[in-house]
This record gives sequence, structure tokens and C-alpha cells, in this order.
Amino acid sequence: MDWLPLTLDSSSDAIYVEGEPVSKASDVLIAYAFSVSPDYFRTMQTRILAGREFDVRDKQAGNRVAIVNQAFVKQILKGRQPLGKRFASGPAEKRSEIVGVAEDGKYFSLTEPRKPAYWSPLEINYSANAALVARTHLNGAHALRMIRSAVRDLDPAVSLFGTGTMVERLDLPLFPTHIAASVLGAFGVLALILAATGIYGVMAYAIASGTREIGIRMAIGASQGQVLGIVARRALLLIGSGTALGLVTALAAGRLLGQIPYGAAAGIAEALCRQ
Repeated sequence: MDWLPLTLDSSSDAIYVEGEPVSKASDVLIAYAFSVSPDYFRTMQTRILAGREFDVRDKQAGNRVAIVNQAFVKQILKGRQPLGKRFASGPAEKRSEIVGVAEDGKYFSLTEPRKPAYWSPLEINYSANAALVARTHLNGAHALRMIRSAVRDLDPAVSLFGTGTMVERLDLPLFPTHIAASVLGAFGVLALILAATGIYGVMAYAIASGTREIGIRMAIGASQGQVLGIVARRALLLIGSGTALGLVTALAAGRLLGQIPYGAAAGIAEALCRQ
């Protein structure tokens, strides 16, 4: 493919749908544009919801075809049947026929809303930029060595750069999230210290205010163990009720905050690996 999702590099095109004249330039919608080879969607585990993936027949026939995402169908095609529709990236450009619809993903930023995107066959729409994506069950470093060796055998003049695993490529997009998590973790530790201090203070006050009661109980024959049991039960009741209230509040807040970073409750890895 020409551009990897969630990198600083991206390409976008104006979209002109066949049979839909555009009155002014400001009405033209924009979509992310990618050129990929067959099996890209299977490698990236991106589901094709309708139609088909690219195959060798497209290259043999020389047809200009494209796969669009759900946002493309909703925002540009206004929800109409996409398969068979034709569009171009300019008024004078050759039109491409839509042969498939893929699920939405994240293309430039993890925090972006759903954006239109389309993919063209790399074999037909040549791009000087090339990124090789491979899925393997092997160790990442071992797989990279094998890929380097295979590329060197094909053409010693070709050099690879920017290699790494998808997990490593997540470091930059997830950097703000990691910083936010670290800050929240620090505040969590501070809150734990303050809570422990508060519990100690409340218990110290409760015991101090109950000194008279403790003295009376011991005067009428209560043992030291019985007095400690009474104090422990009161402490556990206080701590238990506070913990239960805190858990309920934390669960409610977690459901709300869990939708803020990416606009969905799905995990970060799932959101990325599907594109």
C-alpha cells in the first residue's frame, strides 16, 4: 500500500460522483485515498461488508475499481446503493467503479470522527510510496529479518526503512493517551493516600470520641479483645460503605469516560488492527 493508517503521512482526494453535478467547489466532499494490493483487507482484518476485495482480474482487465468505507457511503453517496456507482477524484479524471464496501476505521488520528475513505488497486494506480504490511504468528523481530532477507533476494538495491511492528507504530498515536494515563495514575495514587489519611483521621476521631464508652465497657468486665472487636466492626462498616459507594461511582464514571478517547467503547487495539 502507499500510506499506512495512523501515520503523519496521508492523502485525500476531492470526490466527484458520476451523474451528480457540483455547483461550486466548496460543495465537493473529501475522502482519504489509499492504494493497496490484493489481500490488504484480509491482512489488516478489515471486514468487507458488501461486494468483494480486489483480485488479479482487475489488473488483467485494466478496470478502474475502488472499495469505499461506510462513511463514504453515508456522507458522499447519501446512503444510496454503492456497488456499481462510479466516481472520480477530479472533473476530468477517469472514473472508478465501486466494487466493495469496507467497515470504517481510523486513518489519520484515533480521535477523528468517521471519515470517508476509498482504496484503489496499487497495480493499476501506481504510487511511488510503498509500505509493506505482513501478518504473522512469528516473533516480530524474527519476521522482520525474514522480510528483509526476502526483499534483498528480490532486489539488493531496494532498501527498507521505518520497519517495525504495529504495536511499535502505535507509540506515536497513543503518546497523548499514555501521558494522560500516567497523569491520571499519579492522581489516583494521590487520591489513595488522601483516602487512607482521611480514614485514619475519621477512625482516630471515632475512637477518641468513644473513649468514655470503652472505659465503661471495660469497667463492667469487657475484655480487651471484645473492645477491639467492637472498634474493628465499626471500622469495617465505615470502610465497607465507603468502598461500595466508591465502586458504584467509579463504574458509572468509567462508562462515561470510556467513550471519550475514541468515540466508541471498543478497545484501542481492536480499533487500530481492523484498519
